[in-house]
Amino acid sequence: MPRASASIITQLRIGHPPLNKHLHRIKRHEHPTCDACGAAPESVWHFLLECRQHRPHRERMMHALGRGYDRLDTLLSTPSGIKAALKFIAATGRFSSSHDVAGALRARPARTHPPPASGEARRA
Repeated sequence: MPRASASIITQLRIGHPPLNKHLHRIKRHEHPTCDACGAAPESVWHFLLECRQHRPHRERMMHALGRGYDRLDTLLSTPSGIKAALKFIAATGRFSSSHDVAGALRARPARTHPPPASGEARRA
């Protein structure tokens, strides 16, 4: 899993993501309320499973997953749940300034390094 993706999933799991509820608690945002809907504090639960502004993306995520993924522990701990959650996050654009989840989801070309020239020592 790309580093940006692993980072955001870990932050969501431990409850310390760059969402307004957490950012407000650490004095990095003026209020805990969701900027998208204004209806509730922007918690992990609210962002992934409740916010009405993200409903179309959530419906696609839930349709792809099927039953049993309406709980955070299931959504953020199974390979299929994580993949769907990352697609949801990329679709909402919510973390675009702090994590390039959309970029991390795109296929990356394999890195190739030219072999050292004969007689050249590798640098450590």
